[in-house]
Amino acid sequence: MPYAAERRQEMSNRGDSRKRLDKALAVLSTFDGDPDLVLYYKYLLVLPGDDNYIQHFKKTDELSDSQKKFAKSLLQLFQNWWEQWPGRNSETA
Repeated sequence: MPYAAERRQEMSNRGDSRKRLDKALAVLSTFDGDPDLVLYYKYLLVLPGDDNYIQHFKKTDELSDSQKKFAKSLLQLFQNWWEQWPGRNSETA
């Protein structure tokens, strides 16, 4: 394949990869519309083992069990996608 055609294909693949990444990140940003945004993000940090975010300023601040289940399932969905994403280890400009 001529160089110019290879380059066009490479650029197209990068654009597709970026679109797929944006779509996958959009899943996690569904929390943005919720007043418990900070609690969601703190919980997402606790799930992989960062216990520094367990405590809250107000002891009554906590996600419900269903909110935790929702956050955990979306994080798992994203992590599964990320592991399979071919652009994960590539450099992008």
